[in-house]
Amino acid sequence: MNDVDAFFGIHVWTFLPSGIIGVRNDPLLASANGFKALIHRGGGHTAQPNQAVGPIVISREANLLKPAVASVKGLKAGATFNFIPETSEAWSRR
Repeated sequence: MNDVDAFFGIHVWTFLPSGIIGVRNDPLLASANGFKALIHRGGGHTAQPNQAVGPIVISREANLLKPAVASVKGLKAGATFNFIPETSEAWSRR
């Protein structure tokens, strides 16, 4: 989206009285969309986890000062007990 100065989302929120409009500069309400993500990060052997990135723990890269919420309903990664997988698949479907 180029040359956009503002974006407004309108949502009914039962905590505000009828006729009142709440305004905020930051995100306020979440969406109920589904998603499917294939995450490829590179794997490694569990004997040397410091040399692997791993596709599962991605929350460490999120900015703690900005809101970010994802409700994951399923996660599939790896098939062996002694190897950090290269890819993972996460999903949340309605």
